[in-house]
This record gives sequence, C-alpha cells and structure tokens, in this order.
Amino acid sequence: MLSIGRLRSGQEDYYLRAVDQGADDYYTRSAEGQWRGRGAQGLGLEGAVAPADLQALAAGLDPHTDQRLLSPQSRRSVPAFDLTLSAPKSVSLLYAFGEEGVRTHVVAGHGAGVGAALAYLEEHATVTRRGRGGALELEGDGLVAAEFGHRTSRAGDPQVHSHLLVANLTRATDGRYGALVTPLMYRHGRTAGFVYQAVLRRELAHRLGVEWTEVHNGTAEVAHIDQAWLRLHSRRRQEILERQAERGDHSARAAEVAALDTRKTKDYDVDPEALQQAWESRARAGGFLPRDVNRALERTGPVQELDEECVLSLLAGPEGLTARASSFVRRDVVRAVAEQALQGASLDAIEAMADRYLAGPGAVPIMSGGTCPDAPTQREEQRYSTPELLALEARVIGQAVGRADEGTGVAGRRAVAAVFERHPELSGEQRDMVERLLTSGAGVEVVAAKAGSGKTFALEAAKAGWEAAGHRVVGAALAARAAHQLERDAGIASSTLDRLLLDLPEERFPDRTVVVVDEAAMAGTRKLAELFEHADRAHTKVVLVGDPHQLPAIDAGGVLRGLTARLPTIELIENRRQRQAWERAALDQWRSGDLNRALDAYRIHGRFIVAETALETRARLVADWWQAFSAGESTLMLAPHRHDVELLNGVARDRMTRAGRLGVEAIAVGEQEFAIGDRVMTRRNERRVGITNGTLGWVTEIDLDGRQVTVRTDDERQVVLSAAYLDGEGERLVHGYATTIHKGQGATLDRTFVLGDDTVYRELGYSGASRHRDSVRFYVVEADLAMDSPHGTRDDVDPTSGFERSLHSSRADLLAVDTGRAHTDLVRLSLAEMYAERRELAMQLATSGEPQRHEVTDHERAAIERMQALETAIDRRLAVVVRVAEADPPRYVIAELGPLPEGLRARTAWRRGAAAIEGYRAAWKFHDPDVTIGATAHNNQQRAHLDVVRHELAVAELVLQHGRTTELEHERIDAENSLRRSRQQDRALHRDDDRARADRDIGMDIDL
Repeated sequence: MLSIGRLRSGQEDYYLRAVDQGADDYYTRSAEGQWRGRGAQGLGLEGAVAPADLQALAAGLDPHTDQRLLSPQSRRSVPAFDLTLSAPKSVSLLYAFGEEGVRTHVVAGHGAGVGAALAYLEEHATVTRRGRGGALELEGDGLVAAEFGHRTSRAGDPQVHSHLLVANLTRATDGRYGALVTPLMYRHGRTAGFVYQAVLRRELAHRLGVEWTEVHNGTAEVAHIDQAWLRLHSRRRQEILERQAERGDHSARAAEVAALDTRKTKDYDVDPEALQQAWESRARAGGFLPRDVNRALERTGPVQELDEECVLSLLAGPEGLTARASSFVRRDVVRAVAEQALQGASLDAIEAMADRYLAGPGAVPIMSGGTCPDAPTQREEQRYSTPELLALEARVIGQAVGRADEGTGVAGRRAVAAVFERHPELSGEQRDMVERLLTSGAGVEVVAAKAGSGKTFALEAAKAGWEAAGHRVVGAALAARAAHQLERDAGIASSTLDRLLLDLPEERFPDRTVVVVDEAAMAGTRKLAELFEHADRAHTKVVLVGDPHQLPAIDAGGVLRGLTARLPTIELIENRRQRQAWERAALDQWRSGDLNRALDAYRIHGRFIVAETALETRARLVADWWQAFSAGESTLMLAPHRHDVELLNGVARDRMTRAGRLGVEAIAVGEQEFAIGDRVMTRRNERRVGITNGTLGWVTEIDLDGRQVTVRTDDERQVVLSAAYLDGEGERLVHGYATTIHKGQGATLDRTFVLGDDTVYRELGYSGASRHRDSVRFYVVEADLAMDSPHGTRDDVDPTSGFERSLHSSRADLLAVDTGRAHTDLVRLSLAEMYAERRELAMQLATSGEPQRHEVTDHERAAIERMQALETAIDRRLAVVVRVAEADPPRYVIAELGPLPEGLRARTAWRRGAAAIEGYRAAWKFHDPDVTIGATAHNNQQRAHLDVVRHELAVAELVLQHGRTTELEHERIDAENSLRRSRQQDRALHRDDDRARADRDIGMDIDL
C-alpha cells in the first residue's frame, strides 16, 4: 500500500542522507534514484537523481539556477513528503526466490504501479494556494518526485518497495510555484495505494501469468504461496506494529513515527550472496523450498478482465458503495473499482469505469463539489448516493411522516393517569415522554435521550400503560447485549433487530403491537427500512429510542438523526447519572461539539493522566482501577481496540493472582485461562441459558471433568457454560476487567478508566466519558514530538494533543439526503453574512455625503461592484439550497407551497417560491422549522423584504393553483427585465448615474 511520511524543517540533511544511503540497496546495489513526475520534467530534471538537486528542492530553490521557487512568505515547515509504495509480501518472495527473468518482470510491474499512483496524485492532489489566508486555490502542473527503489526491508526481509520523495511545491496555472495543499495529499493517498496495487496485479498477471487471492483493503497476495512462508519474511512489519503498540498510537501518522523509530542502519557490507543464502535457509527451516515459488507461475486459465456490467451493478447495490456509508465521493468509487479488479487493471481503465459509473444511473449527485463557502481553502468533493439507498431513505421518511396521524398505539388518558399514579418518581420530562407515547397515535415516534437521562425507566412506565390498554409491547436493538438490557431494565421482551426481522416473513406483527427499538442510532437504514415496511402493513407503532450523538451505525445509517429533524421529537435532556454538576455540563458541551471547553474542564479537574509510553499508561490505568476495585466500587476499564483490552485484562488478572483472589484450579478456553473469582465476559449469544455477546459476570465454579464454567452474571443469575459453548467456533469467553468502548455503551458504573489514543472520535469518546456516576479518567500517551512539534521540542507540544485532535473528528451518521442538507446549512450561514454585508453597503451608499468628485465616484463604484458580486453569489447559493429542497422539501416549504409539482411552469413557480422563502430565512436568521416566514418584521428593511417574499409567494400560489401565468407574474417579469436593463446601463455611467443606481439598489435591497 502507500504510506506518507513528512520532512520537517531542519531534518533535511538527516532524512536525505538516509534516503540516499538507502538507495544503495542490499540486493541490487543500485546507487541512484530516478526523477519522476511532470513537475520534475518542468524543471528539466530527468534520469538519475543528484543529492545536490534534492537539497536545492528541499530548500525551495531551482536546482539549476539556485533561484528561489517559493517566496519567503511561502516557506514551508514540511519541505517534502516521503511516499512509500510497498508490494505485497508474496510479490517480494517472487523477486527473492524467482529466476532472473521473474525478477525483471517484478521490478517492471512494481515500477508501472508506482508510476500510476504518482499519475493519480498529480491529477487529483496537486493544488496550491494564493491570497490572504490561502483563499484562492490553483491547480498545480504535476509533482517533482525522486524515486528510490529498494528490494529489502531494514529487518533484512525481502521487500520490494519504493520511496517517492515528493517536493512540497508545484507550479500553478499562474506560472508561479507554491506549496502543496497538504490535506489533499493525505486525502487521496489511500486511493493512490489502491491504484498501485491494481496496476501491479495487472502487470504481473500478464507478464508472469500469476493468479491472485481475494482483495482485502486494496491488496491481494499471489495465489499458491503459503501464508506461513509470508510470515517468515515479515519481521519489519512486526517491528512497526510492536512499536505502535508500545506508543499506543494507531493512526497513519503514528505508523510513520513507528517506522522511523524502528529504522535500523543498513549494513552495506553484507554480501548479496550471503543474504540470499540466509533467506533460503530461513525458508527451508520453515518447511519451504525456494523453487516452490514456481507454483505461483502456473496459471490455469486466461487473465480475467473486469466485467464492467457486474462491477457497476455491485457498486450501486446494498453491498456496494453505500454498504457502510450513505454517501460517497469519486475517490471512493476509484478504490471500489480497483478492489474489484482481482486480476488488476490500468489506471486509465479504473478511472474511466469510475467516471462511467458516476455519469450513469447508479450514482445520484446529492451535494455539489467546489469550494466550501465558509472555508474557501477547504475543497468540497461532489458527493453521491445510490438510487437504491435514496429510495429507501425516501420511503422511511415518507412512512414516518405519513403515519403521524394514524391513531396507532393509543392507550388513552385514563391509562396515562394510572401510570403516573403507579410511577410517582417520573420527572417532568419523563412524564411528558410517557404521555406523548401513550396518546399521540403517531405510527413512528422518536425519543432522543442523552446518556444517563433515565430512558428505560420511562419506557417501563410506558409499557405498563400500553399493556393496560391491551397492546403488546416488544423490544429490539442492534446488539443482543442492548436488547437484554432493555428487557432487564424496562421489562420489555426483546431480541436483536436481526432476529426480529428474521421471524417477520413468517408471521406479521399481531394487531395492537408496539415495537421499541433501543440504541436506534446504531441501526442501519436498510434494517430500519425493513422494519418500517412490516410495521406500516400491520399498523404497528414503532418507537425509536437513542442518542444521535453517541455511537453511529456500522452500516449506512442516519435514520434517527434524520427523523429528529422531521418529526416532533421527544427529548430527555436531564442527566441523572453523573453526580457532579461540572461533569454534567462538560458532557453537554462534548455532546454539542464544544470539545475545547469540555476537555478544559476535565483537564482542570485532573482527569487526564499522561505517561511517556503505552506500557506506562496502561500500568497507571490498571493501578488506579485496582485501587477503586479493591475498595468495592463498581468499575470498568474501557479502551478503543480489542488488543488494548486484551493487554489491560492481562495486567489486571496478574493483579488478581498476586492478591490471592483467584482459585488454584484453572480451565483453558481458547488461549486464556479462567479460575474461580475471575471477571469474565461472554462473546457469543446463547439464548437457552440467557447470555448474550457482552454479558459480564464472575466465575463461581469450575468443573474440569465436565468442562463447565458457572458464572454469576451482573444481574444476579447463575448460568452454566457447557463444553459445547466453551469449545465452539470463535472466541466464546474472555476476561472482563476491561472491554471496548463499544461493548461498554449502555453500562453504568461508579468509576471508569478510559484508555485514549488518536483513533477515538467524538461519538466514541462521548460514550466512554458518560458511563460513570462518580468519576472518569482518561489515560493517554504523551504526544510524540515527530508527530506534533515542527521544531522537535517538548515545550510547544500539548501532551494530550493526539487524543484531543481525534476527538474533534465526528463520525455522526447522516442520511444521504441530509448530507446535502448539511452542506446547505453552511450555504445558509454564508447567505446570512452576504445579505448583512449587502444591507450595510446599501446603508453606506444612502448616507454618503458630498466629498470631492473623484472620491465619491471611487467609493460608490467599489460599493456597487461589490454589491453586484454579492448578488451573483447569493443567486448561486440559493440555487444550491433550492436544489436540496427539491430532493427533500422542508416542512415549512411544504406548508406554503406543497410538494414539488409536475410540469415545467409549475415547478419554476415552486422553485421561485422556495428561493424566496429560503432567502428570507437566511437573510434574517429565521430558523423555526414549523413556521415559513413569520408575520413580524423588526425594521423597515426586513419589512420590505417580507413584502417582496409575500408577493412572490402569491404569484407562486396562483401559478400552482391555476397552472397559468398571471398578471402578477407578468408584472414581476417586467420588473426584473427593467432592473436588469438598468444595471447594464449603470456600468457605463459616471457620477450622477452612479448615485441614481445606488439609490435604486437601496430601494431594491430586498429583491431576490
């Protein structure tokens, strides 16, 4: 694949010397790099790389003239990038053990892949900036890259790979050089890696006749080469993984640092023949012979080309591009096509197929690309979804909205009163929730409940009311653990959502059924669409309960969040879990996205524990956990990854053993041992004994002869895990002192101890931070200097910066249609700012005095030109808003104009009306979703704007009702034409005409 490293200022000599020496490869003795890229050609750099030329480029100088390519203001903290492209291990074994002709083809195929990856980046990731704050982005004319080819890893294993040292500069369309827009390089880097692998597969399939295994994450291995042989020669990768584990960092940037940390100095005096003999000896010791690689060259059939029809159909289907996300961009399609090319494909073929897919019926644009209005230096990619998913979303929304007055699941006022009498502990908002659920009659209800708000207690009360009125209540959740908790805490008989749907084709919902779906934010759109379809047919009430700000769905999701914006939503906002007020406030800030204030609060109260390495961090975490655990408090250690959980559990169990808390006899299950007194978690559902994936408990008895383990679960049940369960396929029983944050969602304990790293995003962190009653602590590894400081000093590095930076990233699910709506919110914010500036300019022109003639003319001309630019921008932004409104009309638009009509004339009138509404709402920051434009204006300008909007809506109403152009419409068209002619004439006039135009623009300030 492709990894990206970075040079920092002051590191050029070390890094360039290392790369230059690295070019003197163990095996090939090649002492030269080669220039690559259109940018290198533009500078006259061809053939072998001279170190002096690299030094000049790193300094931002022309290698031939020493003239500065970049202005002093463009001085970069990152002078170059190191892009490393590595062949699959099986390809490296072909090189190491194959004949000379095989090696030649491997090198050629690798080179073709490197060239394709670089060409992709030149086309899609070569951009520079101009202007104050980099407001203007310009395309660059290629990259300046030096390729250094290697055939071994630093651990001495066979490893075909290349370093592409890419200078951080490009020649823009204006003829000047500028630094690269770095995020684009990282954004497209993974896709370039997929391209490299696909082109390599194609080259070797045609050159050597090799076949390939299934593609995973863009990479495939050569078929007929044993996996054990691959592991024998993968010591370098293991070094990097071990260093990452030691640091506790798992991101691409952390891999970069780990690779540098574990870099060994190559021994260039090693004889190539001796190295070859060492490889062969290692292979024989592992039971393999060098000639075994020849089996990989015995193709049994012709090279299979891509079946385009099959690929495009797959991409558009439920297992394709929207299997895990509701929308996608072009690079997602490029990766998907490359991954489907089992026998490989060229870059041209991959991109052509991707573009044909995007232009065809399988892709629907949902958000325009270009520059984001509020962040002009951040390019927004055109986003798409599939007709299949959009149709499902439309059906889900339509069913939810359309069933609002169905009269389903009604228990009546008497039932409500009886419930309140039996549950006096209900809070005000819980009573409101129960009353609404029992009396609204809506076919679909949404309950947005923050962590710790007491939702299950309220659901228990609602269940009592429904059942008293003769309704049957069933529950479901994505995870069996969550379903079990719903049943245990709310008394609602529950199962997994999959189990519920599996049973439905054979039996429809009985009459008067209510279905409660807990943790609904984690349920994918397709599963909920199937549930909604069954519920719609049977007039079954569906209650979605969850928190859109907690863990998102694994599959394409966003239904809960989408429906909260379209339905009257029941909200539980009172946090009843955390005992300290400052923590409740901090969690509210976290939940709303105000991470800086939230994390400051935790820092002030000493909740961040920082150590230099992951080993020290885990030791501190377990020590603190042990102190609370020994004091009899309910505790849990939480971590983002399973391997971290395993390590924490191992250290915790050592503590238990040394403290004499575990029995002498132990039973082995998988690779772990369990004794009486052990804390355990089950990993497979077993309905017969009432355990789920995630059930926690304590081992109370072990039967070694019968191979059984008795566990007392946390809800005080004794369950016996039989030999059949313990020895079944997959992991069945693990230690439970620590668990993943995902598994911990829904738990409530006295104290929690959270291991943080640079992969914990906002929603995952919020879930981990909200499980406790008394306290939570976060344990992080001190930020690595190579990752966080451009100068290599600790003084300017926040020790928690990697963890905190990752928390600012959100993975919240959005429906595909709401992806466009989220972009529209940005557009509306810009509209408000533009309208405000336009009003300010009009006021300036209206109140300008009579200074000297040329000063008045210059001032007014500048203002008028600015207003013209604003008018154009406003029109363009409104067009985006209206386009999104057409796809999913907001309630306030439908209330005024109805749904989007048929017929060109009617649609045009509808669009004009929608533009008038959206423009007014944006201009005056009117956000009430249930009121179109309101009846009150607060000043003369708003009042005049409101009059124009009402006039526009009156025109639209007449056209929509009568289907014909009215006199009012003619009047508006005439006025627009007159205004357009006047503006054209204004551009040629001098002072007197300019002042007349200024007066006219003031009067028309509210014109859309």
